[in-house]
Amino acid sequence: MSSPLAEKNPPAGPTRTDARPTLGPEGPEMSGEWTFDEGAGRAAADTAGGNPIALQDGADWTQDGRSGPAVVFDGTRGYGETGRSVIDPAGNWTVSAWVRLDRVPDGFATAVSEDGGPDSLLALQYLPSGRWAVSVPGNVRALSENPPVRGRWTHLAGVRDTSTGQLTLYVDGERQGAVPYPGRPGASGPLAVGRGLASGKKAQFFPGAVDTVRVYAGALTAEEVRSAYQSGE
Repeated sequence: MSSPLAEKNPPAGPTRTDARPTLGPEGPEMSGEWTFDEGAGRAAADTAGGNPIALQDGADWTQDGRSGPAVVFDGTRGYGETGRSVIDPAGNWTVSAWVRLDRVPDGFATAVSEDGGPDSLLALQYLPSGRWAVSVPGNVRALSENPPVRGRWTHLAGVRDTSTGQLTLYVDGERQGAVPYPGRPGASGPLAVGRGLASGKKAQFFPGAVDTVRVYAGALTAEEVRSAYQSGE
C-alpha cells in the first residue's frame, strides 16, 4: 500500500491570476513578505517590513520554487530567521506560505514559525499523525482534513481572529480545522523558516522547500486567503 504522502504525478498548482488579498485601508496590512527571489546568497529580503531572513547552514536555494527560486532545507539543521519578531502575540495575525515536503519526517516538521518563550509562538507544520497544522502553545492545533502529498507545492495559511476567538488553518485556499484560541500575550522572538522551537532549542527541522512567506497584522477573511492561493504567488 502506498504512503498517503506519495503521489506519482502531483497536480500542478492553481493558474496564476491577478487576484490578491485586500490590503491597507480595506484589510490587514502586510507586516512581512519574503519571496525568496534572490536565488543566491545567505539572506532573503523582506519586501514589506524590512526584516531580512538570514539563512544558516543546511539551508540552500532551489530554482524549482513555486514561483521562481525558493529556499530548501536539509531537514536536520537547516533554517533561516529574522533578527527580531514580526508578529504581535496578543493581536490578530495571519501567516501564509507555499511549502513542499520532500520526504516523510520522523516527527514534527515546521515550515514557518515565530519563537515565543521556550516554544514556538505559532507554527505552520507537519505532524507525526500525517496532517498539516497551525499550532500554538498548549498543544492547541487546527488540523488539515487530508494528509500532505510529498513533492507537491501546497499553500498553508494560519489565521488567529480575536473577534471569533478561533485559530483556523487553510490548505490550498480551503478552510480546514478551527479551534478555540484566546491568544497568549507576551514576548515573541524571531520569525523562522525551516524550523520550530521546542523547550528552548531549535528543532522540528523541515525536509523540503518554502516559498513566498507572508505575515499580516490582522486576520484575513476566507475570501482573502482563497484569493492569495488563487494568485499562485
